[in-house]
Amino acid sequence: HLMLGASIIIGNVKIKQVRYAIPIIFFVISGFYKMGDIIHSVLESTGEDHSFSHSSIKSIKIPPHVTQICKNAFAFSSLKNVEIPLNSELQIINKSAFCDTFIVSITIPSSLKEIGKKAFDCCTELRQVIIPTNSQLQTIEFSAFASTGIESISLPSSLTKLCESAFYSCLNLQHVEIPSDSKLKSI
Repeated sequence: HLMLGASIIIGNVKIKQVRYAIPIIFFVISGFYKMGDIIHSVLESTGEDHSFSHSSIKSIKIPPHVTQICKNAFAFSSLKNVEIPLNSELQIINKSAFCDTFIVSITIPSSLKEIGKKAFDCCTELRQVIIPTNSQLQTIEFSAFASTGIESISLPSSLTKLCESAFYSCLNLQHVEIPSDSKLKSI
């Protein structure tokens, strides 16, 4: 395993792709902070805060064994495309992980259990959130999808907690589907 420390890559470099042949345990704070022109990256883990924050990354493939995306991992970046495989083990998208990015659509893997506070906050281009019917999603935290362009969403029956302002200022939101067998305990 390899742990990338702070300041591994500094400055405005022109990286086109990041691939690792050995498993990465952590991207430490600011390891890739303010990188230039990252077009597509494949990583083994986003283990620390701000891994790709403020970068010009456009696309990311999250490998199946990644279990969490840490706080501010892609915040304020140029990210437009997130690919999460069907066999994903992802369980948590932490606070502000994708906030203020340019994502248009996201498919939540069935393994995901929690969407953290402001995870997709201010993703104004985000129109579609696909949550599978076999989802294990239990919690959508405060302002998780606030100020997005979401037009409709179907919540899974596994959801037990939908926090305050989860969809605050979603001006295009017209339809929220809650299944009849919902386990929601609080809204």
